[in-house]
Formats: sequence, structure tokens, C-alpha cells
Amino acid sequence: MKDKILLDIYLPAIEKSMEVRISRQMKVAQATEMLVDFLKRQDVEYIPNEESCLYDAETGKIFECNAFIENLGLHNGSKIMFLNSFLKFPCEGES
Repeated sequence: MKDKILLDIYLPAIEKSMEVRISRQMKVAQATEMLVDFLKRQDVEYIPNEESCLYDAETGKIFECNAFIENLGLHNGSKIMFLNSFLKFPCEGES
């Protein structure tokens, strides 16, 4: 499964973590959409919305939505946070 990566996703709003396997070839925006759909099917008290963002859990840095997962320096077991943003960060090319 070299084309997939197992990430530890932390949801600060409900103080829960879960492991999710995603494709290294996905863009962050695609991974975000996939995670929202995944969480809607789970028994969790928190559902991120379209303004939700992925952050590096160690640095707090937001991942740019057009970046590919494989270019973020993530590896199996990397910890990321998934939370709603108060600001809308447009992807490159959006206005």
C-alpha cells in the first residue's frame, strides 16, 4: 500500500483521534472532502464543514489545499488536526 498513508487525525472539538488511510496522490482539498464524508458516516458528535482545514498537529501550520499529500512530508503515523476555520482560505486560483 505504498500509494496510501495512514494518518492520525485529531478532532480538537471533541477531543478524539482516529486513524484514516488516504492516497498520497490526493490534494489536501480532496482529502478534506473525503474526511468530511467519512465523518458524516461515523458516530461522532462533530461534523466539520466546508471551511474545515487540515493542520500539522506538531507545528499548527495549515496545509495549503492545492498541495499534494505526498509533498507535505507526512508519513505513516503522522498526526494532523481537522478543525473548522473561522476564516476562509481560498485555494490558489480562487478569488
